[in-house]
Amino acid sequence: MLSGTISTQLSNCTSLQNLDLWMNFFTRVVPDLSQLSQLKFLSLNLSMFTGRFPWESLQNLTRLCFLSLGDNPFDKTPFPLEILNLKYLSSLYLINCTIEGRIREVIRNLSLLESLQLSINYLVGEIPVKVTKFINLQMLELYDNQLSGTLPVGLSNLVILAEFDVSTNLLFGNLSELRGLSRLESLHLFENSFSCTIPKEFGEFKYLRQFSIYTNKFTGEMPVKIGSRAEFEYIDVSINYLTGSIPPDMCKMGKMKKLLMLQNNFTGGLPENYASCTSLIRLRVNNNTVSGRVPDGILSLLNLGIIDLEMNQFEGQVG
Repeated sequence: MLSGTISTQLSNCTSLQNLDLWMNFFTRVVPDLSQLSQLKFLSLNLSMFTGRFPWESLQNLTRLCFLSLGDNPFDKTPFPLEILNLKYLSSLYLINCTIEGRIREVIRNLSLLESLQLSINYLVGEIPVKVTKFINLQMLELYDNQLSGTLPVGLSNLVILAEFDVSTNLLFGNLSELRGLSRLESLHLFENSFSCTIPKEFGEFKYLRQFSIYTNKFTGEMPVKIGSRAEFEYIDVSINYLTGSIPPDMCKMGKMKKLLMLQNNFTGGLPENYASCTSLIRLRVNNNTVSGRVPDGILSLLNLGIIDLEMNQFEGQVG
C-alpha cells in the first residue's frame, strides 16, 4: 500500500490513460488533475483522501469511461455538475464521498452509463426521471440517502438492469415500474415506506437471487411462484403486513441460505420441503400466525445456525 501525498508532478504525465490508486493511505487532498486530458480510467476510492476534491479538473477529462472516487472523506459538496461533461462514462462510483443535495436532472447527459452508484451520501429529493433514459444501465445503487417520493415513471425502460438498491431512504408508493425488469438479480428496497402488494410478476423472474424488502408497509400475499425459477440465495420480507401462505419453492434450486419472514401476518403451515433445504443457515418466521406441525428434520439441517419459530401457532413436537 502507498502512503504520503501525491506529487503535483503527476500533472506532467499528460499521456496517461489509466490511473488506479485504489485502497491506499494517502494524506491531504487530491492534486489538480486537469492536465491529464487523456485519462480514460480514474480510480481513487478508499485511499483516505481528505479536503476538497478538485471537481473542476473533470472539465478537461472528457475521455473518462470509468470514474471511481468513493469511500474518501472529502469535504461536503453539492452534486458536482462537472461530471455531466463526461459523456463517455460507463461507470460512475461516488459512494460515501460526502455529496449533498439533489441529483440534477441534467444527469441525462451520461447516456452511456452501465453502472451508477451514489449510495451513502446526503442526497435528497426525488430520483430523477432522467435516470430512466439510461437504457444500458445494469447497476443502480442509491441506498442510504434521504431520497423521497415514488419510483420514477419509466424505470421499466431499464430492461437489462440486474442490481437495484434504493434501501434506507424515504421512498413510498408501489412497485409497478419494476414488474417488467425480469433481468434483476438483486433487489433491495428495505427501510423505506413502500405500501403496496408485491407484483406477481416477481414470481416469474429467473435470475433473482437476493430480495430484501424488510421494514416497509407491504401488504397482501407473496407471489406463490417466487423463487421457483431462480437460484434464490437470500430473502428478507420481515416487518411488513404480508398475509397468506409462505411460498413453497424458494429453496427449489438448493441455494437458499437465509429465509427471513418474521413479523408479518403469514398463515398456513411451514412448507415440508424446507426440511430438505440443506443450504439454509438462517430461518426466521417468528411473530406470524403460522400453524400445523413443524416439518420433520428441519432441526437436523447441518448448516442451520439460527432458527426462530416462536410466536406462531405450531403444534406437536419438533423433530
